[in-house]
Amino acid sequence: MQLYVADYLGDTRHLTTEQHGAYLLLLMTMWRSDGVLPDDDKKLARIVGCTASRWAKIRDDVLAFFTAKGGQLTNRRLTIELKKASEKSIKRAEAGTRGGQATALKSKEPEAANATVLPQHSSEPEPEKKELSTNVERRAPVLAKGCTIPDGWLPNPDDFLKAIDLIGAERAAAELEKFTDYWRGVPGAKGRKLDWPATYRNWIRRTAESTAQNAKPDKLAARHDNYAASWTGADGAAELMAARRAF
Repeated sequence: MQLYVADYLGDTRHLTTEQHGAYLLLLMTMWRSDGVLPDDDKKLARIVGCTASRWAKIRDDVLAFFTAKGGQLTNRRLTIELKKASEKSIKRAEAGTRGGQATALKSKEPEAANATVLPQHSSEPEPEKKELSTNVERRAPVLAKGCTIPDGWLPNPDDFLKAIDLIGAERAAAELEKFTDYWRGVPGAKGRKLDWPATYRNWIRRTAESTAQNAKPDKLAARHDNYAASWTGADGAAELMAARRAF
């Protein structure tokens, strides 16, 4: 998705920082959804990662950039850019097809030349053909090679909404940036994946698990404080907790 910085800033200088974030999240999700979003405040609030009440306060300025029709939202500039990207993709595919056909024709030329040579006959009888053994080892299938993370890669809307549910909107945005930066820097075969959406989902799951594990010591400390209060009284508990924290 192209971002024309001068045009963007010229149209959006009146937005708050929060509204900028909401607008960009809607644009990115719309790009991944073939240029349309549902005209549904509940779903839009989830996409931008805020509560329904907060969305109601910022929605008018943000949705001023979109057109609502037939229960769907569209954005004129994004629709144009999406069409350009689609046309470029089709042209690349057609060019690749023509290149493959030319290569195939070149490879057939030696075969045609060999076909003009007359076979030589021998007076000796042909040897009997031996049946192939059923125990012949089969070649291992060629495994598909993955690809490096594409430029401008974004998760699909459902996966990003799931990340927001697990770790919150702010953390989800930060983890997406960390995810793409990390995999751009991984060299060789390790940096190639067959399924980038699945790789992203696993990244978010591990982040959520790590966050939950890091929160356990705080809960354990609070439990110890409660035990101390019940056994030693308020005054003794304060001294015990202060000593434990100092240690």
